[in-house]
Amino acid sequence: MRSRAAVHADWRRRCCFIAGHHVTLFERFDTPRPIGSGLMLQPTGMAVLSELGLLDATLARGARVDRLFGKAGKRVVLDVHYAALRRKGMFGIGIHRASLFAILHEAVLQSGIGVHTGRTLIGSEPTRAK
Repeated sequence: MRSRAAVHADWRRRCCFIAGHHVTLFERFDTPRPIGSGLMLQPTGMAVLSELGLLDATLARGARVDRLFGKAGKRVVLDVHYAALRRKGMFGIGIHRASLFAILHEAVLQSGIGVHTGRTLIGSEPTRAK
């Protein structure tokens, strides 16, 4: 029996093939690695991760955010509730950049996408699919 990750990797590869795309990833660094600290994923980004089969892994490594609240001194400067959005059940995910990187990098490796490191792109030209 194949793992769920293997099934999703096949799905991602098929989606690119069906859409007529050959995917190659170019990375400036010799070794791909996360840079920075953390970030917050919004529902749109979570929808993309869901389509890629990566949302469960992201939820497991991140923290659910239902409200953003901030003060400057005694003054409230930010008070946003996801519950105020039109769609029920919306929330964000706070996640460390290294955790998200690990999820995405593993998906790239499992999908068979070509990865070229130590490359700096200076331009590109569109080509038509054959």
